[in-house]
Amino acid sequence: MIRHSLFRRLMLSALVLVAAFLGLSAALLDRAFYTAQMQAQAENLHLQQLLLARAAEWRDDRWTFEDLEEPQFNNPDSGVYAFVLGRDSQLYWRSPSTDGRDNPPLAQAFVQEALVELPLGSVAFAPCQWQGEYLCHAQVMAWGSSGPESLFLLLQSADAFNRVMQTWRVNLGALLSATAAVLLLMLWLSLRWGLRPLGRLAQELERLEQGELEQLGGRYPRELSAVTHNLNLLLDSERQRRGRMRNTLDRLAHTLKTPLMLIRNSDARDDDFRGLVEDQVGRMLGVVEGELARARLEGRKLDLLAGPVAVAPLLRRIGEAYSRLPRPGADGPAVVDLANIANSTVFRGEERDLQDLFGSVLENAVRHCRHRVQV
Repeated sequence: MIRHSLFRRLMLSALVLVAAFLGLSAALLDRAFYTAQMQAQAENLHLQQLLLARAAEWRDDRWTFEDLEEPQFNNPDSGVYAFVLGRDSQLYWRSPSTDGRDNPPLAQAFVQEALVELPLGSVAFAPCQWQGEYLCHAQVMAWGSSGPESLFLLLQSADAFNRVMQTWRVNLGALLSATAAVLLLMLWLSLRWGLRPLGRLAQELERLEQGELEQLGGRYPRELSAVTHNLNLLLDSERQRRGRMRNTLDRLAHTLKTPLMLIRNSDARDDDFRGLVEDQVGRMLGVVEGELARARLEGRKLDLLAGPVAVAPLLRRIGEAYSRLPRPGADGPAVVDLANIANSTVFRGEERDLQDLFGSVLENAVRHCRHRVQV
């Protein structure tokens, strides 16, 4: 038979709750950090976009850029790249940082992101792909009335951003793992301390079974005090019942010994032997009946194991039967009114006792009433 452990159940429930809570917390924190980092990257690229627009000039049907203040635009393979595209996806200009790179057709690379379709003055920021993972910032600008609407596109390598996110997730996982370990340890200690009274109660019950204790002792929490009190009452009731049984048997053995000895020591051939036997048997029957009556009186004490008896059904059954009793001089059967007896009324005792008591009273009431008996 598998013994289920309450401590294991509680620890398993706590483990599931801690895992669910920390998992949800990890997802929310990771999402919040990711959003904050993306916003920071968007602001940084927007500042670089402003610096690029400040240096831009439409001259001789082409875009020229002088005095680029952002050094990463001038350093080859710096990880930050700038492009200017027309509405027809034609490449007007690209930053010196793209020198030496194998540039695929930009129309295919960025048209799929719908960046060239932005309205004038609109700004877009999103992750994109161009020979790797990048963060793209796009804005549509025009140089007065003479220049065409062009898409100013900035690409920044996502390697640094990914490293930051990876470091954050490693640290977050370590922190939450340590938090989970501390929480589980605290829960383990709390459950051990909280369930200690149950363990002490189990030990005392085992000692009761072995006969080392007579009743449960010690102070227990309020939630267990009612249980231990009722158990002690049950033990006392059982102890008293055994005591009464032992006393009854002792009295019977002592009382019946004399008549039995008289019968045994008498001669069956004597003329008065039959009368002696009948006299002693009658005496023994009287002793047995007296002890049985005494046992019934002592057994009428409250039985903790007996369930409550519903009063209304029992009284209704007795009333229907006793209403048919013959009544000398009456012109019809009596009416027993039980309307005032609530269905929730119970009797704490044996059903036979209630039946004997109510039956005796109701019998006299039916025989001597005029027409109606109200209970």
